[in-house]
Amino acid sequence: MHIGSSRRVCRAACRGLAVIAAAVLSVLAGGGCGGSSGSGGGAHSSTADHPGSVALFLDSRLVGDQWEVAVRAADATELYQAACRVAYNPAALQPVAARRGSLVDGRAAFFVKLDCAGYVPCAFTYHLGEGTPAGEGEIVRLAFRIVDPRGDPGLALVSDPLFLIARDASGVNLSLEAAR
Repeated sequence: MHIGSSRRVCRAACRGLAVIAAAVLSVLAGGGCGGSSGSGGGAHSSTADHPGSVALFLDSRLVGDQWEVAVRAADATELYQAACRVAYNPAALQPVAARRGSLVDGRAAFFVKLDCAGYVPCAFTYHLGEGTPAGEGEIVRLAFRIVDPRGDPGLALVSDPLFLIARDASGVNLSLEAAR
């Protein structure tokens, strides 16, 4: 085989793998930047086919010239994978950084996308035989630069069940409650 031909095959294979990896992470995060981004507060229960339940909530605070927002989970002993979206007002805030929390250690596949206007999709999944290291804790910590200090930051978990997902290690939906 010719060297140029071999390089083209390798590049094509790498692109193919990148597309597959992006598709998997996109599904975990509810479609990346596409789709509805309706936000909501209050409580939401997913279609529960499992007696287990998980509570998700935001913990936010102003730190200097940034808002720090943590997505936290309680009653998460059975949590194996989750996806959510954090809504924000893009006229008031701009996401600048994200890091995994204590509930999502280095064994898990972890995804956050900071360039979607109005929301930040977040997702994680553990591999077969693994699980969260604790029954409660932080899933992700986000940092937002303040664009307009007078604007409402609009921080909330998106409550649409299409984007708010929690499953156990068997792939069964957990009952999920999201509070603002």
